[in-house]
Amino acid sequence: MRPLISEFGFRISIVLGSVFFVVSLALTAAHSSAIGADDDALWKPFLAESDFHKLVENEVKAVQDELAKPKVDAKKIRGSAIIIALAAINLKDGADAKQAASIRDTAFKLAEASGKTAEAKKLAAALAHFKEMKPDPQANPGPVDLRKQIDDLKDAMDVFGLPTKGGEGIEKEYLILGQQRKPFSPGQLSDKLLLMAYKTALIADVARAHEDQGEKKKKEWLRLTDEMRRTSLEFADSVKAKKLKETKTALNKLSASCNDCHAAFRDK
Repeated sequence: MRPLISEFGFRISIVLGSVFFVVSLALTAAHSSAIGADDDALWKPFLAESDFHKLVENEVKAVQDELAKPKVDAKKIRGSAIIIALAAINLKDGADAKQAASIRDTAFKLAEASGKTAEAKKLAAALAHFKEMKPDPQANPGPVDLRKQIDDLKDAMDVFGLPTKGGEGIEKEYLILGQQRKPFSPGQLSDKLLLMAYKTALIADVARAHEDQGEKKKKEWLRLTDEMRRTSLEFADSVKAKKLKETKTALNKLSASCNDCHAAFRDK
């Protein structure tokens, strides 16, 4: 942010000016340090085991329902598989790291096999029993290069789209809620809404990995992906806590973050 400089109309002594300058630098450094710390924490795993279970169960069901149709939409299967993989990456404290890595790898395989029904069914069946999945000795719990694993950002972003376009209708749900004038009801702060917020935070992981927007745009891209992650997690927290007013405010912040990104990148 650019500092605002007021015109006082009188001369300030060199000594006082120097003191002011030093103090300002100290405050700025402290503020920058705090922001850096916040940004580091922002990208740490955030899913509790219970929320992870709900999310994976939800996506596995969506995959199996899709695979049972006469005409399978590979885009929907790929989107759900990506969400499962990202959820495993973002599973926090207390998780079996090897098992989480095995779930992640199986989900990535499902994403790759989304157009091959027979193979996709086998992988979906394995994921349906994710709680009992035996850890693969070859699974590496370490960091994953999401830029390589998901080389097309659109594969993740498509989850926000309409079901008729291979998505889950998340963007439309946000728009409808955002246009609601009356206060939210407790019933609207459902598990479905909570999972949508979590999915948004997960997809921010992929967006961040696709930072290759050119040197001039990279900084803005990273700032906007930080905002996407931050506002979606704030939204999730308020939904989970059943705070009606705060949920509305958090949704407005998330929508503003999405609009800023669309204006800077998608709509050009």
